[in-house]
Amino acid sequence: MKKSIKWLSAIALLIMGAFMFVSCGDDEDDGPSSKKTQVSDLASAIIGSWYVIPENTDERIEIDVISFYENGNGAFAESKAKANNNWQIQSFASHMTYTLNGNHLKMDIQGEIREGDVYLYTDGTGEVRYVDDGKTETMPLYRMAQSQNIQTVIEDLIAKKNNSNPNDSIPSNPNDSTSGNEGGLIQGGDVKATEVVGTWFIAQCSDQNLDADSITFTKEGTGRMGNLTFTYSNEWQDNRIRCYIRFSNGVYTECKLIVVQNGNVLNGECQDNGGDWEMLVLQKPGYSIPSDGILGRWEITGPRELNNMDEGPKVGMVLVFGQNGELYVEGDSHVGSYRWTSSSKQLYISMIDETGTLQYDGNLASGTQAVWSLGQEMSVNLRKL
Repeated sequence: MKKSIKWLSAIALLIMGAFMFVSCGDDEDDGPSSKKTQVSDLASAIIGSWYVIPENTDERIEIDVISFYENGNGAFAESKAKANNNWQIQSFASHMTYTLNGNHLKMDIQGEIREGDVYLYTDGTGEVRYVDDGKTETMPLYRMAQSQNIQTVIEDLIAKKNNSNPNDSIPSNPNDSTSGNEGGLIQGGDVKATEVVGTWFIAQCSDQNLDADSITFTKEGTGRMGNLTFTYSNEWQDNRIRCYIRFSNGVYTECKLIVVQNGNVLNGECQDNGGDWEMLVLQKPGYSIPSDGILGRWEITGPRELNNMDEGPKVGMVLVFGQNGELYVEGDSHVGSYRWTSSSKQLYISMIDETGTLQYDGNLASGTQAVWSLGQEMSVNLRKL
């Protein structure tokens, strides 16, 4: 029987939000699994996206996803579907902050405080532990795979009930490559405009008036963002999605977006009522941008003279190096490509049309300072985020 668990004070052993947890633990076991070895550095091991499955019955499915970032920020998402609603998926996402003291986790999800205990083990598994009616309960905690997001997880659970292919209703990316060739020069972002359908976490937005954390597009051409509903239409133009949105409060928004990270990120810009173009980055809840080696987000930190140039890189820009040579600038609706060879440290970026040597210290991990030399004219300073 499913139990509604409310978040209590710090003395209660609850974890991961106001989830609807399934009672599945050993009532006499008050500690972590005695047969497994806990990770030595929980603060590092927890970084990434994890999910629990509070309910998975013939009538209802619910999954909850928590993403932990290195700077104490994160994201919380929930996705539900009911059989009596033809398994239509409803999702939402929200920003959060968190602190970790030993195994005790405290999260602030838009002002709502939730806390409890979490355990991760060296075999890659995890569990959350909480108290319900004086009994200690346990729930498995799963790490989100790189190919997964909140949509794919719940679609897979629904497909198993329907005995169908979970990818039948997911538009494909006709330009995806599976070769994994490190030196490949592949133009990314060429995908179907219908891939905006679904719920997206608003990862970046320069519009200071935005008070929502997620936006949902339905296949019927309607949607919701916070308390607002909207209608929208798409067209494919200049290798970008042009999305036209009419909100219920009368605001008309136009977006120019490219689909990157194998369909898990919408990157670009938008304008309200013909005003200034603002940065907009939407990300599938639960998805983490790969950051091994050259992959990941790199901020241009200098020199300041770059801002005096008519074209090329600018201070403050964030370059995102994706898999298979995909390259884009956060908040820019153009996609480029790159070729990177780790052995020679030779980097070519077609977006800026310059070849240079990327000099770095260490393994290109977060915080790495690097210099990208553009011939004899300029050296661009980069910092991995």
